[in-house]
Amino acid sequence: TSGGGMGRGGRPTGNSNFGPSAPAKEEKLTFEERALNQTEILGKKLKLSPEQFTKIGDINLKYAKSQEDFFNVVQKENLPQEIIMKKIKDFRIGSDYRKVNEIKAVLSPEQFEKFLKYKKHSEFR
Repeated sequence: TSGGGMGRGGRPTGNSNFGPSAPAKEEKLTFEERALNQTEILGKKLKLSPEQFTKIGDINLKYAKSQEDFFNVVQKENLPQEIIMKKIKDFRIGSDYRKVNEIKAVLSPEQFEKFLKYKKHSEFR
């Protein structure tokens, strides 16, 4: 199977086996883009209904915005890097717990089981 190769400037062009290439690390997505990406992935993986898609999208947007706001505040605190990283880790743990519970309320038991398996094997947050 022919996949993507190297494009202009030595950047990968994508692989037909895996879909388009992920954005380069330097290209920081906005919180809205991250939330939409997460929602689209879950929509496909869990076969969400239009109503579920909207609700999951709202949840993802809420938590992406919250994370963005938190990061902006913490970075302005002028603390040592290790303390910043600990604060971020603690925030993510609590935020993830609340987000998963909100998502659980929207999904069927079967969808939620698939969601947990996907979440365990991905970087979905």
